[in-house]
Amino acid sequence: MESNYQCKNCGHSYSGNFCNYCGQKRIAERWTLKKLINNAATAIFNLEKGFFYTFKKLLIQPGKVIQEYLEGNTVNYANPFRYALIGIAINVFCMLTFGVWDFQVEAMVEIYKDLGIIQTPEKEVEMRGYFKFATKFMNLLPFLLVPFISLSSKIFLERHKLYYAEHFIMNTFMLGQSTIYGALNAIVFYFIPEFFGLMLVLGFSIAAFIYSQIFRDMFGKKQIIGFLLGLVIYCFGFFFFGIFMSIISIIVVIGALIYKALT
Repeated sequence: MESNYQCKNCGHSYSGNFCNYCGQKRIAERWTLKKLINNAATAIFNLEKGFFYTFKKLLIQPGKVIQEYLEGNTVNYANPFRYALIGIAINVFCMLTFGVWDFQVEAMVEIYKDLGIIQTPEKEVEMRGYFKFATKFMNLLPFLLVPFISLSSKIFLERHKLYYAEHFIMNTFMLGQSTIYGALNAIVFYFIPEFFGLMLVLGFSIAAFIYSQIFRDMFGKKQIIGFLLGLVIYCFGFFFFGIFMSIISIIVVIGALIYKALT
C-alpha cells in the first residue's frame, strides 16, 4: 500500500485506507462489474453500519443500541431519523399494497355517517377527498407523534435524567422499529380481514414490547414493568397529541370565523 497516497476528493496526502482530512475511502483499483455490484450491495445492504445492521441490533438489544448512540457511537448505526423514515416507508407500502388503508378509510366513513358528521353524498365525497389528501403525507404523519411521545417518556422517566433530545432519539428509533414490525399487521390483515379490529391494540402492544426491551437494557427494569410503563408512555403520548390537534383545530376554526366575519 502506498504510504503517501493523494486523496481523489480533496487532494491531501495520507496513508491508510481513508483520508484523514475528508474521510474519502482509498480506491486505487479501476471499476469492474464485480466491484460495482459489491459497492451497490454494500450501500443498500450495509451489514456493518447500515439499516439492516441497525435493525438486527434493535431486534436483539434495542436499549444497548440507543445507549451507545446517546454516548456517541453513531458511526456503527443508521441515523435514527433515516431509520424511522425507512421503517415508515415499509409500513406505508404494506398498508397501501395490502389494502389496509382503503379498509380504514371505509371504516372511518361509516363511523362518520353513524355520528352524523356525514349526512349527504356531497359531504361524503368531501371527506374522501380529505383522506386522499392525507395519503400524500403518510410517510411524514407518524413523525408528528414523536415530540409528544418524547414528552411523555420525559415525564415518566424523569428520574433517569435524560435530556428531552435524548428521549427524542430513543423514540425515533422506537418509531422506526415499531413501524417495521407493524408492517406485518398489514400482511396478516390481507389474509385474515377479521384481524382488522385488533390492529390498533396490537400496534400499541408492539410499541410497549419494544419499550420493555429498551427499559430492560438501559434501566434494568423487569420485562412486565417495562411493558406496562411503555404502554402508559405511548398512550399519554397519543393523549398529548390529541390535545395539541384539538387546540390547532379550535384555532383554525376561530381564524376561519374571524376571516369570514371580516370579509
